[in-house]
Amino acid sequence: GQLRAQLDAVMANLDEPGVTRFLRASITIQFTMDYDVAVGGPLVNEKKMILRDWLTTYFAGLTIEDVRGTMSLARIKNQIRDQFNPRLKR
Repeated sequence: GQLRAQLDAVMANLDEPGVTRFLRASITIQFTMDYDVAVGGPLVNEKKMILRDWLTTYFAGLTIEDVRGTMSLARIKNQIRDQFNPRLKR
């Protein structure tokens, strides 16, 4: 079947001066059917800390307006995908 990997939830304080706003995100990585599970599983485990660190830094740079609404969520997903894809290639 298709390989999926769940990262531990990421918490970040959004970039909102004078106000504390937290974001909590759960990320599931889904690989295409042609992705080699024997390579992919260990690779994700090897890279989990790097991916979580990138996510924490990325989310900490966002404001509440950056994460509000369907269009914003689609943009965030695309940005995460664009950053994760190169990191998950051998």
